[in-house]
Amino acid sequence: MRRLNAVLAAVALSACTPTLELRDGEDGPNPMSLALKGMATTYCEILQTGRWERLPEVFEKELADQLIAERERAEVLLGATTSCRPGRALYLGGSRSFAEVLRASASERLDVWRGGDGRARDVILKDGRSLKAALASAP
Repeated sequence: MRRLNAVLAAVALSACTPTLELRDGEDGPNPMSLALKGMATTYCEILQTGRWERLPEVFEKELADQLIAERERAEVLLGATTSCRPGRALYLGGSRSFAEVLRASASERLDVWRGGDGRARDVILKDGRSLKAALASAP
């Protein structure tokens, strides 16, 4: 019973982990922040130009292939792009970071795990849903 309570407490506390902004230091720009903001810039360029063949520059291969194959559904889920620019570089803890993307209606987050190839694994949509999960669900 104690072990179960300890596990439940750890899970509850992990949900409260704050997301911190990756700030520049005294030695100059934070390299991780620069990489995340560059990723967000490329993502915005792709959305604004419609050059979806560039998605592998931003996303892991599996997700990039899925987005290209299901472009129409992905465009509906992402919504129209009238303005798009990089926002903050955020760090959740452990190996998880986000590249914030500011759009006309709200913001999205490119979900990046450091253990991967340095590309985003998912997009957290403005309503908090996962783009990957939304694509996997029935149309």
